[in-house]
Amino acid sequence: MPDDHSPSVPVVRHESGRFGPGNTGRPPGARGRRGSHVVDAILDDFIANKNSALKGARFMNGAAYLNTIVKLLPAQHSIGAPDVRGWSDAEVDEAMAAVRKIFAIGGTVRDQMIQIEALMFDQ
Repeated sequence: MPDDHSPSVPVVRHESGRFGPGNTGRPPGARGRRGSHVVDAILDDFIANKNSALKGARFMNGAAYLNTIVKLLPAQHSIGAPDVRGWSDAEVDEAMAAVRKIFAIGGTVRDQMIQIEALMFDQ
């Protein structure tokens, strides 16, 4: 008769909490039930309040709003860069002043670049 204290299955975790041999944990992309419920609740709330949520995001953090739009565009969709070679000295000076203003405001480099791109394509 086998000893009651001998495990019939391999140890799934070490004493330190790490996974043991043969146990890789959750498969990639898997979520716990609580996490799924939270994501579902957030999505339901967004669907119910999408107009005010988008309007608030646009006014409160325009760079993040623009970044989200860019991420949603198809990868093959591209916008051509403006041809700055034809700009007058005054137009170059105006653009440089606007870029300096964006850098002076601060924020992350990514947000600053998004604002600069928006400025360049607005012209």
